[in-house]
Amino acid sequence: CKWRASVKPWSIDPALIPVSLPSGVWRFGGHTKAGMPVVMVDVAKWAPAEYRYGLDEYIRYVAYFMEGAMGRMGPGVEQICMIWSMAGWTSEMMKPIAVRCASQLLYIWQNMYPERIGA
Repeated sequence: CKWRASVKPWSIDPALIPVSLPSGVWRFGGHTKAGMPVVMVDVAKWAPAEYRYGLDEYIRYVAYFMEGAMGRMGPGVEQICMIWSMAGWTSEMMKPIAVRCASQLLYIWQNMYPERIGA
């Protein structure tokens, strides 16, 4: 896959996601009773306009967490559980960089990690 070859999600260096990683927007929150890794997302902490590497940093951030979640899957588990806190959503999150980030998030989930998001 061309995307995986260019992004290399299995070997992302945290130094390449210097603003997004310490922001705490995405974090791991244990496992569900079914064994799915839980990723919690707090949009109040999301500030894509501050990303040093712009959209590329966000793409690496998403891939880093998706690969990390997949690495936390137990035997027979093929999906992750995501919990989104939308408290703190602001008009700042509708600016062009944020919309491009959201678009990439959907693209990545649908095309690179299909059927990985559980319920």
